[in-house]
Amino acid sequence: MESYDSLACRQCGKPLPSRSGRGRKREYCDATCRSAARRARDQAEHVKENLTDAARKGDIDDATEPDPAEAAGRLLERLSAAVAPLEAVAAARDLARVADQAMRAAVAGARTAGHTWQEIGDVLGSSRQAAFQRFGRPLDPRTGAPMTDTILPGATNRTTALVGPGRRLRPDAL
Repeated sequence: MESYDSLACRQCGKPLPSRSGRGRKREYCDATCRSAARRARDQAEHVKENLTDAARKGDIDDATEPDPAEAAGRLLERLSAAVAPLEAVAAARDLARVADQAMRAAVAGARTAGHTWQEIGDVLGSSRQAAFQRFGRPLDPRTGAPMTDTILPGATNRTTALVGPGRRLRPDAL
């Protein structure tokens, strides 16, 4: 039987309590230190420096939307021609963006005309809450003005410079 008097907790560094007997060597003084060490390991193992590859960054950061007729025509052309399947996927993605933009404009027009979220939800086949969550714009609590979905140019680089590369913000710190 071994004695573990000379060991210290791997998390906090406190000496481990004296213990003799069979079993695994203790590494942590209590469950709190064991949990903290596990969370630290998980965070270190799951941090991804770059979630989006370079080829996709231009698509994500590009806020310009194609013309609806152009996007639909390009999709039909690519689907009817014997082209690479990924080109057809890209054309369908552009068409979906344009359709979403048109839907948002139509919902904004309906709201301006005085229609309720309930009426809009009924037309879309969803609840009023779902319609508002998808198309409603929350108000800025400081100014009372509607908030926008636009991403500022260079926001990603400024955030990385502020937070630092490889660091993650805690959800409770936001």
